[in-house]
Amino acid sequence: MSGPATNTDWRRLRGIAEEKRDALAKALSAAIALATGHQRKLDMLHEYQRDYVQRMSHAGIDGIAAERLQNFRRFLAQLERAIDQQRQVVATAHNDVQRAQAALAASQRQVDSFQVLVDRQNTATIALQRREQQKQQDEYASRLLPRFLSGGD
Repeated sequence: MSGPATNTDWRRLRGIAEEKRDALAKALSAAIALATGHQRKLDMLHEYQRDYVQRMSHAGIDGIAAERLQNFRRFLAQLERAIDQQRQVVATAHNDVQRAQAALAASQRQVDSFQVLVDRQNTATIALQRREQQKQQDEYASRLLPRFLSGGD
């Protein structure tokens, strides 16, 4: 059976937790970049839709052929479906970002917990060293006291 964890053990575990946290931070960064790209694409689709509707409304003022109007409506319906699909992609990407943020926060808490254990181990080690040092000083003083009281070397 192994004994209690040592400071080296806690530091090693903290190091592993830090590596995991760093990997999760990179994953979060990638998820944010992906979500941003998806959002840009959605914004571009909306802008394209507005521009297309505006162009067609100007064309409608001058009169528009029935076939061209029908093509416009079909294209607009396809564009609306693309926008809806892209909204779903954006929503999924935002959910991925939230999950990555939660995982990173949990990982940071784990790193912090291991740091607390390292700090406690350091404090316990220092206290033990001080007790040992005090014990040695007391033993030395107890050996010197009889000599001092007897007046000898």
